[in-house]
Amino acid sequence: SVTDDGMRNTCVCTCKNEFDGSSCNTCSANHIGYPTCTECKVKDHCSDHADSVQADATQQKCECDCRNQWKGDTCDTCDVNFTGDCDVCTVGHINFPTCTLCTVATHCSNHASAVTDDGMRKTCSCTCEDGFEGTDCSKCSAGHINYPTCTECTVAAHCSGNALSVTDDGMRNTCVCTCKDSFDGSSCGMHLMAVRATPVLPTTLATRPVPSAR
Repeated sequence: SVTDDGMRNTCVCTCKNEFDGSSCNTCSANHIGYPTCTECKVKDHCSDHADSVQADATQQKCECDCRNQWKGDTCDTCDVNFTGDCDVCTVGHINFPTCTLCTVATHCSNHASAVTDDGMRKTCSCTCEDGFEGTDCSKCSAGHINYPTCTECTVAAHCSGNALSVTDDGMRNTCVCTCKDSFDGSSCGMHLMAVRATPVLPTTLATRPVPSAR
């Protein structure tokens, strides 16, 4: 609507919502593109991926405050490392919002056959190769010694082929052999000879008294 200013000097306009100015010849706040003066809306101008939106200083375009990890002028781009509402790491990535890729080299000491995330996207989960164990495959598994080689303890290699069984020492430093009955030594390399019993000779002889001459 329009009327005079009461002094009959100028006209006073009551602008529609989208217009502003003494003669309604500019866009009102949060509207762009005079003379259409379209209202900036998250759904229409930010792909519905923004926390808020407002007109820029020239009132020629809308500026979006993208939520989560959405990018672009209209919040229409989500990096391949993210999923959902661009607020969750994709499989095999951890620690939103960095979403670091899990790799065998970085997270499994280069001793895993596979790696992925833990399902919560918090830590990487390694499938260690044979001979290795630990969350990051950084130690030898039972029956293996000397990280990072983690050599398997075997009867042939560590017990001279003369053991009933072999395992590690618990510290994964040396192999411990359980030797067969006739063998001894740390590597069961010593053959135990049968010990024969030998008679024990008396050290003194019993003597009889000699009868005296009469």
